[in-house]
Amino acid sequence: MKKTLLLASAISLMSLSAQAQYYQNQRQYYHTPYQQNYYQQNAAPSVQPQQQYIESRYIHPYLGVSYAYSMADFDDDITLFGDENYKIFDDKFHSLGFSAGLKFHPNFAVELSYQKSNKAKGSSNYSYTGYDLTDNANFKTEADLQTFAIDLLGYLPVDEGFSFLGSVGVGFYKLKYSGTYSVVSSSSSGILYGSESDSESENKVGFRIGVGAEYFMTDNLALRGLARFNLINTKGSEIADYHGTKMDDWGKLNHTIDFNLGLFYYF
Repeated sequence: MKKTLLLASAISLMSLSAQAQYYQNQRQYYHTPYQQNYYQQNAAPSVQPQQQYIESRYIHPYLGVSYAYSMADFDDDITLFGDENYKIFDDKFHSLGFSAGLKFHPNFAVELSYQKSNKAKGSSNYSYTGYDLTDNANFKTEADLQTFAIDLLGYLPVDEGFSFLGSVGVGFYKLKYSGTYSVVSSSSSGILYGSESDSESENKVGFRIGVGAEYFMTDNLALRGLARFNLINTKGSEIADYHGTKMDDWGKLNHTIDFNLGLFYYF
């Protein structure tokens, strides 16, 4: 009976040991050798301690700063003197962005970012000449865009220090825009001056996706290039009819395409 109990105990211990070894091997750890002092390095073999290891998970926080050149798709649905769809907004933004991220796996990271554009100024002039009437119209607009976002990044290493990457995320976009329309009309009755102004601010949550590459110039400093598509779709606003001019959904921003170049420091 005692022999049977001893044999069963031994089998149970072996099973538990094998199971523990299995789960330990499933975890991804990176080991750093234990550093010995001068006495230990020069001691006799009989008194040399066994080499020890320090276990640490793969976690690398990082910070980044980047420049973005953005191409914006505005809906300029304007009817002016019977013609439609005139372009009045500047469709190019220049932005500065800041990022804070956590690379929790050699192939994945999560990142928070903020991006602020300049004030893109647009200007257009139109003239119309009809029977006993000449109109000279002018549009002046401004627009700027702020973005708060969270993205999941995936890395595909292809060489030492170089990786392709892709990103998918959600952005909170804040668009501010303003415009002034002025006209000078000349006829046999004299000269007439008129103007109208409007300003709006819109918030929108949108989807974003990007592709790019990252290269480590040093052990901690990386250079990243990324192209990103931002689906925004703001509603836009409306300026009432004025002297033959109608602005429907002016300021409506459909999407932007960003080209980002930035420096990132990994801790």
